[in-house]
Amino acid sequence: MGVLPGRCSLASLTIAKKKRQSTDFTQITREEYNKPVREDVFLQSITLNSVNNMSTFSELINTEKPVLVDFFATWCGPCKTMAPMLEELKKKVGDTATVIKIDVDKNPAVAAKYQIQGVPTLMVFKEGKMVWRQSGVVPVHQLEQVIQQYK
Repeated sequence: MGVLPGRCSLASLTIAKKKRQSTDFTQITREEYNKPVREDVFLQSITLNSVNNMSTFSELINTEKPVLVDFFATWCGPCKTMAPMLEELKKKVGDTATVIKIDVDKNPAVAAKYQIQGVPTLMVFKEGKMVWRQSGVVPVHQLEQVIQQYK
């Protein structure tokens, strides 16, 4: 089974980390791999405390309005593509939905609970229950339709 277009396999994490630790920098050819994932005032990017990360995450997704969760990794090219798209989405939906970014490397327990096999993986939760899930880059108009469906 291959990796879907616009999606990074978590198995490539080891390779990416080795490339970054290597003294041979010719292996990294794209500038975006050196840029941090942009965190914007429109998105809530969180790192959960390892002691209570599942309870904190449960509190965040247990609301009446839809919560879009972007499981991402800083080393993932398609995840970097999603960041400005999520900013645009948040501007469009305003307060009718919450958008949260979860770094799978910093929050492995949450990623494991939801069986995240590749990034980006997007999920919509309503009242604590997952109502939609898709891996890979998803266009803004499609995400907006999903949120409208569950608001």
